[in-house]
Amino acid sequence: VHLRSINGAPEKPVSHNPAVKKQVWFRKGDLPPFTQIARVVVPPGEVLAAHAHADMHELFLILEGAACMVVDSHPHDLKPGDTIALAPAETHELCNPAAEDLVLLVAGWMCLTEKRSSLYLFSRTTSSLRENSSGKAEQALSTILINRSFHGATKQAPL
Repeated sequence: VHLRSINGAPEKPVSHNPAVKKQVWFRKGDLPPFTQIARVVVPPGEVLAAHAHADMHELFLILEGAACMVVDSHPHDLKPGDTIALAPAETHELCNPAAEDLVLLVAGWMCLTEKRSSLYLFSRTTSSLRENSSGKAEQALSTILINRSFHGATKQAPL
């Protein structure tokens, strides 16, 4: 059992933009194959510049605010309750176009096979998620990762 609380976790800058802060639940080695599970706060107008990870999947769950994510030149407007999962080598950029902070849960995990999954965009009703974002976010992440294979699945997993 791995029980962690984000309460009191130190805020650290993300590598793509020091103005953006994260609190990490799990680091690489804590919970294989995850490289990180973190709460990230993106201030209004900030951008995480375009980049890609050669051997890592990444999942973003929007908790509060609005986001625009450009994946391989395709823009996606995201709102609370939306989840976007990226395969290795997908170039992505995240920005906060709103006047309020963008709060999201980010999870990364190593590619376990040579298969590459494609982009997944999930959306769900968000009223309960907004009421208790931290606990519901962990529950939503668990549901997504349990229902979606780490082995390069090609179908959208049900939420």
